[in-house]
Amino acid sequence: MAFDIYASENNNVLVRDLLENVETFNKVEVNTKTSQGQLNAFNKSSVVQTAIRKRADAFSHLEIWAKDENGKKIINNDIVKKDLQLLLYPNEYQNFNCFNNQVESQVCIYGRCYVHKSKLLGINDKFNFYVIPFDMVSPVYSNTYNSLFEKEILYYNINIGDGILRLESDEIFIYRDNWYKNRQGTFGLSRLYSLSEPISTLLSIGETITQLIVDGGARGIIGQGAKDIDTYSAPFLTREKIELQKALKEYGGLRDKFKYIITKGAASYVPITSKIVDMQLPELLMSAKISVFEQYGLPNIFAAEETRYKSLPEARKEFYTGTIIPEAVKRFSDFCNMVSIPNRDWLYKPDWSHLDFYQEDLKESAIALQQVSGALTPLLDKNVITVSEARGILEPYLY
Repeated sequence: MAFDIYASENNNVLVRDLLENVETFNKVEVNTKTSQGQLNAFNKSSVVQTAIRKRADAFSHLEIWAKDENGKKIINNDIVKKDLQLLLYPNEYQNFNCFNNQVESQVCIYGRCYVHKSKLLGINDKFNFYVIPFDMVSPVYSNTYNSLFEKEILYYNINIGDGILRLESDEIFIYRDNWYKNRQGTFGLSRLYSLSEPISTLLSIGETITQLIVDGGARGIIGQGAKDIDTYSAPFLTREKIELQKALKEYGGLRDKFKYIITKGAASYVPITSKIVDMQLPELLMSAKISVFEQYGLPNIFAAEETRYKSLPEARKEFYTGTIIPEAVKRFSDFCNMVSIPNRDWLYKPDWSHLDFYQEDLKESAIALQQVSGALTPLLDKNVITVSEARGILEPYLY
């Protein structure tokens, strides 16, 4: 909470004491460097929830297809159909899109997602795959390191409430965030790790604004009359301050805070009349919101309260093109590793051609292909260019 204070005398004493009060007023801190803090940030901040939901929904809207080196789909292939069957149904409860959404949600919060490879009874090479809630998993490490300088995991303890379930290292598949590394040098640092300040700011401002609107905010600042540092430090003034706060609390509270801020400074009463706009709270709120959205790769336009209808398709397209699709290439490769699909003569990559905002691009591409084909036909008829040269010109419009 910010406001200006003017005092005619002993201003330094007044300001010092005021800061002691303000430091504890509506100060909401979230330590996003811990897994519990990351969960708290998600549970408490609607901005974090929105950013993660948009990413998870975007990932789950992608399809997966076998594509050749030119990006062309391969569909008339029995091996492809068998592989896609494994990928599209990871377990009996979820399809590929739901599973993808759940994985991305866990990765967005914690930087990692643990998946249990559950072997089907009586079938050695068949598995179901289930996401395990992050807070239930406790890896047990050895003292040795692998070639990536990561500590080897001996096994996992899974806290199932009534006891501990032990799963061996080959029974768990780990999804990691694509780019981030933690202090041990391993992939999988949560994107929330560096967002403690923006998220704490969001929560503090949100609570402050709510209280100002609902409860009206603090009315003013009452000075007790300290004229020097000795008086300021006197125990009796502290006792009087406590008694005065107790008496004032009888007249109502600001979410159990005081309607009046008590200071030990010069005897005075300073009214607080600042509006929310005067405190620049909306600007601070927007700045913190953009910091969170940028960390998750969302265009800034998504942070705006009111966006133009025409700009949203372009923003969504930018989101997919600049963030989701590049990261999904790695994610879909991990899916193939999880279900143990060997190397093929093709790759399983994300496909987005079904998304609504790409339909206009496809339409324009078809029109361009038609126009170029029409221009090339007379040149072919007159032997100005060869068929091979014509195909080279058309190739950019075919894929």
